[in-house]
Amino acid sequence: MSRALVWALAAYHRATHVEWEDFLRQPDTSAAPLLVISDGVDEIRNAVRQVWPRAAGTSTPSPFVLRCEHHLRENAREALQSDRVDHWGSVRMTALNGAFRSPQGWAAFKATVWPKHANAYQWVRDNDAQVLAQVTARTLLPAHHSTAALDTHPGTVRDYLDSRSFVLRNQRRTTAMLGLVRLHLNGTDIPARYATALRAWLEAHHGTPAAQRTGYDAGTSRQLPAAARQVASLRR
Repeated sequence: MSRALVWALAAYHRATHVEWEDFLRQPDTSAAPLLVISDGVDEIRNAVRQVWPRAAGTSTPSPFVLRCEHHLRENAREALQSDRVDHWGSVRMTALNGAFRSPQGWAAFKATVWPKHANAYQWVRDNDAQVLAQVTARTLLPAHHSTAALDTHPGTVRDYLDSRSFVLRNQRRTTAMLGLVRLHLNGTDIPARYATALRAWLEAHHGTPAAQRTGYDAGTSRQLPAAARQVASLRR
């Protein structure tokens, strides 16, 4: 199996579908992927449809937006827990093990959740269409069912950024730094290449480094009145 790669990392002020769309367009989007797995955020689904519109006359959209089965199971378990019917060996927990693998498994789980299980019953109603669509198409899709394979990399990124988060106030420069983090995660951060790139720049610009204060975000502190600006301080 080939090694999993991080294709893009970027910093955004919010997580709207517009920003997700911008993020998805960073790699080459000329060929649509077969599958996009998310944790169920509507903004991601909407962005995917903007970047890769569904072709007319197709029964299964490409890419297919799959909700992570691990997150689905955890959400269902929490709903059962709130109804106090999540005890080990219960008919509902047993049925939950196969709920997201086939239409039959989903139907079997739904049959165990009754209206008196108010939270779980509502959760099933809210997610029925999405789950039914993906369990029906499951055998037609690549054998990837969860975002768990990505958990290690975001955790590493958070470890890198947590101690520096109080000074990460510029989107463009933070995204540039995340580009270096991505190269490191992919094992392609070779110091000799950095040195070559830096030397080439300096030689082409007579030893003058690139300007350091040109990367301000539009509408941020550079445009704000002095009284409204937030000044970074190690004393905070």
